[in-house]
Amino acid sequence: MTSSSPTPDAFRQAWGNFPTGVSVVTFARDDGKIHGITATAVCPVSLDPLLVLVCVAKQARSHALLASQERFVMNLLAEGQTQASRFFASSGPKENPPFEFERSAHGGLVIAGSAAYLDCRIVRRAMGGDHTILIGEVEEVQTFARSPLVYFAGRYIEVGPKIAAEPVPPLPSPKKAPVLKNS
Repeated sequence: MTSSSPTPDAFRQAWGNFPTGVSVVTFARDDGKIHGITATAVCPVSLDPLLVLVCVAKQARSHALLASQERFVMNLLAEGQTQASRFFASSGPKENPPFEFERSAHGGLVIAGSAAYLDCRIVRRAMGGDHTILIGEVEEVQTFARSPLVYFAGRYIEVGPKIAAEPVPPLPSPKKAPVLKNS
């Protein structure tokens, strides 16, 4: 095996070999237009408090709008929602989407049919190279019994049998480890 200096293309290719869920980060504005981006650079950060992270490319058309918001909704897409992913991945105007939205309790834009959504208040912004990193505190979360939309090797894939149409049971609360004191 030979090793070479990392390049943006090799970096992109390496991450293309890592399957990831697909999310669309949406946000509501007073202009009445639909705003959002397709994002695969998302992850949970903390259980106490509940925090999530999303990385937004500075060159993204919605970067300036999203980076100036106070809230966002992270829609975790379900199988069959490639149209929503492509709609928000394109750089064109975001008018007349071919799918429906609902509103969260906080007024956020929720893509109908998603596997889950998390309505978040932005608590921190940081710079990360050519991206802005947004940390959101989760103030509302809803999960549905739907298989996730997965992206791998440049295409959308199915991950297996459909999930039964029953509520997802909550995970038990983690036990806190005792605090160790230095002696």
